[in-house]
Amino acid sequence: MSGGALQSLIASAVQRNIEVAKNLLPLYPDIARAGGLMVDAFERGGRAFFIGSNGDAATARHLAGELLGGEHPPLAAAAPSDHPGRHLRGHARAGDLAVAISARARPPDVVAAARVARELDLRVVSLCGEDAEALAPHSDVVLAIPARGVARVQEAHLLVGHILCEWVVEAMFGQKGA
Repeated sequence: MSGGALQSLIASAVQRNIEVAKNLLPLYPDIARAGGLMVDAFERGGRAFFIGSNGDAATARHLAGELLGGEHPPLAAAAPSDHPGRHLRGHARAGDLAVAISARARPPDVVAAARVARELDLRVVSLCGEDAEALAPHSDVVLAIPARGVARVQEAHLLVGHILCEWVVEAMFGQKGA
């Protein structure tokens, strides 16, 4: 790839990312509801389970890690990678929170885990792409990212996830940032 073509590729990707981030602003009410559910779960002594498959499992682990701490005391967060529904059945209790993450439409294990979370009386926040049809029936809050392309949706999931984690840390410990 020539220098000019590479520069064009980089500029285009950055510009698309900026547009996706700007398009998150109308989701403010739903992001606020999701943050409120997260804070409420932790204030009641609950835990957060971040659920994703494939690349979204990496996002789930990353966000759980943000809450486990470094600059703040650890919060009870986990990102089960194998059989997340079974993990929830074994470890979750009513009042906990599940964050279902899917940049692609209808991942069966994530949808099944969201269904299990509802059965167990967990609150469910879903981070998904524009196709929220599979997760919506099992969710208290759906954050459907208005973007095309898995990479842009995953980048937005990470941004929204960091916002939520920062909110929780500030609410729980009075500290800025996660």
